[in-house]
Amino acid sequence: MDGLWSNCGDERIIIFTTNHKEKIDPALLRPGRMVMHIHMSYCTPAGFDILDLSYLAICDHPNLFPKIKGLMQEVKVTPAEIAEHLMRNENAEKKKLKLMRRKLMRKALYKRQMLELKCKKKQKRRQKLRKL
Repeated sequence: MDGLWSNCGDERIIIFTTNHKEKIDPALLRPGRMVMHIHMSYCTPAGFDILDLSYLAICDHPNLFPKIKGLMQEVKVTPAEIAEHLMRNENAEKKKLKLMRRKLMRKALYKRQMLELKCKKKQKRRQKLRKL
């Protein structure tokens, strides 16, 4: 990292990415080393609109858009996951949206099942404690 800045007129931009900022050495995070920190959040319904216009150019789909946006609020999905899905499929636009909705529904179902499993485990623990 030292010696990156020079007076020769060449400017350098180095981009670091991490999922665990807390694990990075504080010396690397100090001013002068990493000048700008940008948090990349999960995709929002507004973000989906932007991705849709970029990849499919569909302004609105009355049946699918509300369902997809509702699922996006329930499960965490990154903009990169959505963009990858939209780029990968060579199908018609409506078919892409249906496939995306199906993928999000699977994620939401899995999340619900995991929550139910945790609740059942907690209930069993409580029942055991009551018996003692």
